[in-house]
Amino acid sequence: MPDKAVKEGETYEKSWTGLRSEKGKKGKFAFKQRVKVEKIETRDGKKLVTLSSDLTGTLDKPAGEGPKPGEEAWTKCEGKTRIVLDAESGRVVSSEGSGGVTTYFSGPAEDGSKNEVTIKSMVVG
Repeated sequence: MPDKAVKEGETYEKSWTGLRSEKGKKGKFAFKQRVKVEKIETRDGKKLVTLSSDLTGTLDKPAGEGPKPGEEAWTKCEGKTRIVLDAESGRVVSSEGSGGVTTYFSGPAEDGSKNEVTIKSMVVG
């Protein structure tokens, strides 16, 4: 949530570090979310707020967990959401979103050739 009141048409940003890491590792996602207050309206006697957001994240790995010399490896995520909230209760009236995670690795193979792998996972809903 924003640190101060926001009006229709305004945006705010939040950055944070995720709390979880892969078992046996210490890397965590660094997230950034930009939220826009698209609309504030009264419908059927209820004050409704429509928010849209863009989320990005990069897996930050501590020294020793990153790629070896000659390798490139990273994991990023991104997503978009749109929600309508009941302003009084904070309950979600409707929501939609999509996003995904991309993991990339590039490094030398034993025979001197190049190994390259990109894995993409997407969610739409």
